[in-house]
Amino acid sequence: MEILSKGNESYGAYPVYVIASFVAPLAQKHTDAFTPLDDWYRTAKAAKWKNLIEVREFYPYADLVGKYTVFNIKGNEYRLIVEINYRKQTIYLRFILTHPEHDRGEWKR
Repeated sequence: MEILSKGNESYGAYPVYVIASFVAPLAQKHTDAFTPLDDWYRTAKAAKWKNLIEVREFYPYADLVGKYTVFNIKGNEYRLIVEINYRKQTIYLRFILTHPEHDRGEWKR
């Protein structure tokens, strides 16, 4: 799957660098988040998921919330929120939040 960062809808993106630049603000404050997010990135990059059922084969606790798929990262300490276009095999990174930030729900607006 191609993985693009928030706001980057072009197909000319450089996905190899996406996770590092997207995670950087969170990783500066929460250094423990980078490795689990990098693991997710490597798994998702190699995946050919066709639906949420296939996503859950790798991530059993992934949930669909509206148009977003929410992944628990690092034992549920963080939430990675993405949009997945299964037909185009593209994942759009939208938010990385701590569990309390996620629970406030501001990301849904």
